[in-house]
Amino acid sequence: MRLFNLVLPLALVGVLLSLPVQARGLEQIRYELFKNPQADVEADLRRLVARGDHAAMHLLGDVLSKAEVSGHGETISLFKAAFDRGQGEVTALGALASLMERYPYWREQYREYFRQALQLYPHDRDRQTLAATLSVFLTYPELFAADDAERLIVLHQRSCLIDCGTELYWAILAERQGDMQTADHHYRTAMFTDARAAERYYNFLGPQQDQVFPRVARELEPHVEEMSADAINQIGRVLDRISDLYRIDEDVAEWKRREQAELLGIELEPSPPGYVAESERLRHEALRWAEHAAARNWLPALISRFYFMTSMPDNFSGAEAMELIDRISLQDPVRARSLRASALMVTNWKTLNPGKAHELIQALIAEGNTEGYMLLADLHTRGGLDEPDQQAALKLYQQMAERGSAAAYYRQAALFTSGRAICHDHTRAYAYAMVAVDFGTVRARGLMRQLESHLSEAEKSRALAIRNSIIREFGI
Repeated sequence: MRLFNLVLPLALVGVLLSLPVQARGLEQIRYELFKNPQADVEADLRRLVARGDHAAMHLLGDVLSKAEVSGHGETISLFKAAFDRGQGEVTALGALASLMERYPYWREQYREYFRQALQLYPHDRDRQTLAATLSVFLTYPELFAADDAERLIVLHQRSCLIDCGTELYWAILAERQGDMQTADHHYRTAMFTDARAAERYYNFLGPQQDQVFPRVARELEPHVEEMSADAINQIGRVLDRISDLYRIDEDVAEWKRREQAELLGIELEPSPPGYVAESERLRHEALRWAEHAAARNWLPALISRFYFMTSMPDNFSGAEAMELIDRISLQDPVRARSLRASALMVTNWKTLNPGKAHELIQALIAEGNTEGYMLLADLHTRGGLDEPDQQAALKLYQQMAERGSAAAYYRQAALFTSGRAICHDHTRAYAYAMVAVDFGTVRARGLMRQLESHLSEAEKSRALAIRNSIIREFGI
């Protein structure tokens, strides 16, 4: 996850500038992405970047920021270069702030950069500049005086026509001013149309978040037709994470109950008839939200629904998953192939075919698709090629981790926690889970909670030292 230097080697600049003269211009590239958001435009954008085009730097940063396996060091450098201390694309500063929102570690590291950047341009110069500044406000509200923030929000409200996000801005301002009742109202309203609001509202709820958020979601569900697909999908994702936390707490409680029964020499009392664990109830509620969004044929929601299928294989069939993948393929054929390989590894389904999965994975790797390496590691952990080979999986995950994949740290943490055919190391697992959380894998917080019940304070300190060492080693 090293920061890439935006100053390209002279040899590379020469290669970029020697590309065919018919290489696409920026407007052609934008049109290509409009027709197909997955279009391969990186080479043409890099040619323009080498010529110092600020808009191309911004667009290339946008393209790279969507990559699932990326440390985003190069993306950050591109956005900063595009902003060019306020002399370039000010909108790139907003894009950089949105990126920081996803990564707690980067957010802390770049606070002072944003403090200085806000002094370099007039915040209300035009609508684009105003929107970029409010993106910074979303991520760093502490950098704005309340009266300045209010003035900017009012200007934005007057000038914006669609997808304004105004309710979320008001919510954050009210929270900063300590008016929690007003903030709560604006957050709930924002969750109808703004995908960013659900996560923000969950964090706003504080210690009662895991109890209150599901209750609010139940109040909102009858109004789902009034909500946007991306907002619906995000509510489902938050509920899914909460269900994980409940499951972890239930597992810990059950472990303690069994330990107590063994100590006292008594039998465990069975669960009452019809008992459904709260984690299971929440999981099905989260699935319902994903299905609401998927009904709109919105790609991220279709993908979310697929992952629900693979994580709840007894509730679905392989045939249903393959039918969903066919729908996804109409919008993103490359992603559909990686999902098909994943589906072919689900042991509970009649479609299980690890050999075919391996063929698809090798094809993805040959094309330079980094997701192929993650899938190959998953195949090793499942024993799809022979017996489970966790060392081979760890080697692949580590390679992906060094390239900036927080998901790879999360997968390693899961292996060291409870993987088959491997010595468990809860201290190292906790360290890797911390890194995953630092760099955007929110689900890893659940794994941290699970591990905390098994670790002493000394072991947690050692885990923190490992986490810090990883950050130093890879220049994060």
